[in-house]
Amino acid sequence: RAFVNYYAGAPDGKHAKMSQELIRSVHLFSAEPIIVFHVGSLTPDSWTQQRFPRLILIHISPMEPSAQRSFNYNKIRTFLLARVRVGVELDSDQFVAPGVDYMFNMTEREVTKNYPIPILPVHYFSFTQKDAPNNIWWKRFCSDPPHCKLHSMRWSHAHPTWTFWALPWLGVWLRRHFRDEMLQAVGPKGSLRVADIPEDEDMLNVAAWEDKVTKQWCKFDNDRTEFEEMVRWEPKMGSRCGYGTGCSNIMRDSRFYPKGAAKAHFTAHNAKDPYETSRWIDKINDRYKAGRYPPAVIVYQGRLFHSGEELRREFPDLPCIL
Repeated sequence: RAFVNYYAGAPDGKHAKMSQELIRSVHLFSAEPIIVFHVGSLTPDSWTQQRFPRLILIHISPMEPSAQRSFNYNKIRTFLLARVRVGVELDSDQFVAPGVDYMFNMTEREVTKNYPIPILPVHYFSFTQKDAPNNIWWKRFCSDPPHCKLHSMRWSHAHPTWTFWALPWLGVWLRRHFRDEMLQAVGPKGSLRVADIPEDEDMLNVAAWEDKVTKQWCKFDNDRTEFEEMVRWEPKMGSRCGYGTGCSNIMRDSRFYPKGAAKAHFTAHNAKDPYETSRWIDKINDRYKAGRYPPAVIVYQGRLFHSGEELRREFPDLPCIL
C-alpha cells in the first residue's frame, strides 16, 4: 500500500517544494509510504532517509518530445511502474490530512477481481457538452444533447485509487493512447482517435464512459481553503460540521447528484503555494495533536460521518461511495 506521486523540476524549484510539503504531510498524518517519481535526475539533498523514512524516490526518463503527449500522462505511467498492491494517487499540489489512510481500506474493498477498474472522485463541477461544446469526445458519448445517456456517471477528477487488479485496465488505455488506436463508430457512438484526447483526466473519463463504469468516490480532494471548517471545529460540536464551504455538499447536477455529492477531507487540492501549504499543514497538525480536530471528516448535509458505511446507512441512495 502506498501513495504515488510524480513531478518534474529543479531541486530548488517550485514543484520540488510543493512535493516536499506533500511528503511532509504523509509523514505526519499517514502510516503508509509515498513513492515519488521524479521525471528527471536531481532532487533536493534534504530528502534524506532520516527526514523522510517512508519516502521511496524513483527517477524516470521523460517521454520524448516527439511523442507529443501531455506531461500528465506520466501519471498513468507511474501507476504501472509503482507495482503497488493498493495505490492512492497524489498530485504535487495536494497534501493529506488526518484520516487519509481510510482511502486504502475503501480502495481494497471496492477494486477487486470482480471490479478490476480504478475509481476516481466525483468532480466538483459537472462538465457537459453545454459547458465545453468543442471537446472531441461528445460525438461519441453525447449524440443526444442535453441528455447524454451514454454517460455512465458524472465527470470525475483525475485522482484515482486502484489495486493491482486494475493494472491491466490502466495498461490497455495507456496503450490505446500511445499507439494512436481508434475507437470505432458503433450505433450512435461516433469514432474517436484516443491520441486526440489531450489530458489524462479527459482520457480516464472517456475510458469510464466507454466501459460503462459506475463506481465513483465521493469527493476527497477538496480545495485547501475548505479545511478552514475542519480547523474551526471544536469537540462540543460533535457530529455537526458547522458552516462554510468545507461543510457544504459538492455542487449538484440534475441527473446524477440532484442533492449534491458528499465530500471527505482526506486530502487537499489546489495547494500551489508551498509556503501557504506549510502553514495549512502546521495548523492542522497543531489542532490534531491538541484533540481539536474532528475525528470524523466525511461531510454530507452539514453532518460529519466516520465511515462510508455510516454515510450509506443514513443516505442509501447517494451515488458516490467511500
